[in-house]
Amino acid sequence: MKQKFFLFLGLCTQLLGITAFAQKSNAVKPVKPAEEKSLLWKVSGKDLKGASYIFGTIHAICSEDYFFTEKMTKAFNECNQLILEVNLADQNLGVEFQHNMLLPDGLTLHDFFSDENEYQLFAQRLREKAEIELETFNSFKPFVLISALALKGFTCDRTASYEMNLIALSKDKKMLINALETVNRQIAFFDEIPREEIKEMMLSSLKSDKEMAVGDANEAALMVDLYKQQDIAGLSKMINDSPEVKNHQNELIYDRNRDWVSKLPEMMKKNKSFIAVGAGHLSGDQGVLHLLKEAGYKVEAVK
Repeated sequence: MKQKFFLFLGLCTQLLGITAFAQKSNAVKPVKPAEEKSLLWKVSGKDLKGASYIFGTIHAICSEDYFFTEKMTKAFNECNQLILEVNLADQNLGVEFQHNMLLPDGLTLHDFFSDENEYQLFAQRLREKAEIELETFNSFKPFVLISALALKGFTCDRTASYEMNLIALSKDKKMLINALETVNRQIAFFDEIPREEIKEMMLSSLKSDKEMAVGDANEAALMVDLYKQQDIAGLSKMINDSPEVKNHQNELIYDRNRDWVSKLPEMMKKNKSFIAVGAGHLSGDQGVLHLLKEAGYKVEAVK
């Protein structure tokens, strides 16, 4: 389940490695997935002098499952700007992230538990199952602890990050690096979640495979398999049907898609761009690909 949590949000955000959703929900349109299987899409036409590309990432993946094809490399080399959800290469990111990690003054993780006994039982379980001392995280927002637990959920020895690898490639080419949103925007989900739900997320992150519902491990494997098949429609359906995301797509995916597509035209007009966003944002009638088509651009899969 911990790895499943990590993968779900890893298909939707670049900064966080866990699943979270806002308490409120709004009516959303049914997803109409794109038919073609590809993580890489060419955007051209309208007022663009040259083509840009959109690439669907996953926040972290086991190194043995990581891949980046020749056509992906070729498309990247045609561009002179890398656009990420959050500019992970920004030197000020650490300060901004650290500021957003901390709980408000006077609040600790202890306040998310109903009594001292419940808190101490959780601390003991955390120590025994994850070898983590709760006091270390006591002044941090719960998502920091859940992120640490999610990373421990990976069974492989090494993980790879598409964003960090793309940043390294962009620095070699002296490319511009820009972002579609801020750290604060990506963390904002957690500030709206009631404390009881946050507590349940922390407790769930500690459950063993035997304690979790049957099929969670298989779902994590299926997500990775769908990603390797470049099946963005299958990933979209799985994400939208999941208990972690269902009924909360607006806050986590659709609202952000619309915001990005309002910013991308000017960014692509100025520079040929390689746009790397979570694969969960690509497919569907509210996905980035369809929204760009509605805006008048030609969007085609690079097989």
